[in-house]
Amino acid sequence: MTTYAYSAKTALFDRLQQLSATGQPLDGITVAYAYPGIPGNECIYGGGVRFEQRDAVAEAPGIMVSEECLVTVYIRVMTAPPVDVSETDARAAEIGAEIGALLRTEPQLAGGNALLGIARGQGDYTQTDDETISILAYQIRVLTNLAYAGSL
Repeated sequence: MTTYAYSAKTALFDRLQQLSATGQPLDGITVAYAYPGIPGNECIYGGGVRFEQRDAVAEAPGIMVSEECLVTVYIRVMTAPPVDVSETDARAAEIGAEIGALLRTEPQLAGGNALLGIARGQGDYTQTDDETISILAYQIRVLTNLAYAGSL
């Protein structure tokens, strides 16, 4: 395996999908690995991944590496007709708090590798005469060790 980033993203979105079932904390929110064609009013979807690797041992390069992955997660809240941006921002933050709670309560979510939480984020919005959309983006940090034969 050359990177763990996609495995970590898959594990995270599989769990978020479970939490969107009826009666669960994200009930009624669309959850998708990638941007869905029709996102609905509230949606959590995955974006790109980034990773950095460093040699973990003094022997020849690449035998064993430590990898830090960043998995991008987007929270999108849309209302029509439009409302004040502070309302859609607040709802995006509420949904984000559920993601934060998941990372705190299930730190080994990504297959036994360390999920360290939200490394960084960014929020933005758009507003027209027809709708208000807030998007809150998180980069979730995952640490793992890799070797040519696979994860250690």
